[in-house]
Amino acid sequence: MSTEDQDSLTMVVSLLYFAFTILLSRFLCSLIFSFILHRSKTVATCLLDFVTTFQVSACSIENATFLRRYGMPTYLTVLFCQLYWNAISLPTGYSGNPCQNWRQFVAGRAKLAGTAGRMACQLAGGQAAFWFARSFWSVGLTATHGQRLAASASCISDLTVPGAAGFGLEFLGVFADSMLVAGLAAFSSGDSWLRHEEVQRPLLYMLSTWLTYHGLYLTGMYSNPANASAQTLGCRGTPLWLHFAVYWAAPLVAVSLGHRLEAVAAVTQTPAERHEKQQ
Repeated sequence: MSTEDQDSLTMVVSLLYFAFTILLSRFLCSLIFSFILHRSKTVATCLLDFVTTFQVSACSIENATFLRRYGMPTYLTVLFCQLYWNAISLPTGYSGNPCQNWRQFVAGRAKLAGTAGRMACQLAGGQAAFWFARSFWSVGLTATHGQRLAASASCISDLTVPGAAGFGLEFLGVFADSMLVAGLAAFSSGDSWLRHEEVQRPLLYMLSTWLTYHGLYLTGMYSNPANASAQTLGCRGTPLWLHFAVYWAAPLVAVSLGHRLEAVAAVTQTPAERHEKQQ
């Protein structure tokens, strides 16, 4: 098979993988809403966290195939599309990212025990995504997927910088994401186009894509603890304590600090300024 044919086949197989993953996740979410939510909201919430994180992580894992086969521009394009699709397709209130649940906790809208339980479900969803991807690769539909299966048997950590630098990079990635929307809201009037979700979304995903480009070969720039664990937990080169420090503690500290700064900014506004923002 020629190189051009191999490229075309890999593209088709990866797109079919994305389609199957998304349809499977939507089907499972529908089942949860139809048969479990009215019986136990706690169980349904955990399962929805599991499924949505599974979708986000499984698609992110497969996106590395585009990087391997087609290079950085294609990888970043697919990444941007994935971020946008996840935002509009996942159930309301679920992002597939533990940072969102932690933000609910630091804002006082959730208890610690419940937050920890939901994040545990998300960690499990990420691990399920890894094994799902390996099962798909094991079919051997393309040479590239076969190579990814072989590489996954003995993975090497994405953390290529010292632990402190890795902590700082993952912290800055999440902090920048969380501060962008807050900054647009804080420095624009109530009817400004900058406050519209249709404007904020592409700006946020452009920032995330830009950060990934610059941090991919340093930490992986996951900005999602569950996804980071799905792809790097237990890999050679990073002990468990350092993995959790860089990929879990750093993002959660960033979310906590971001929320604190938002609260301070809200307090320092005058009543007239707060009224204007609310219009």
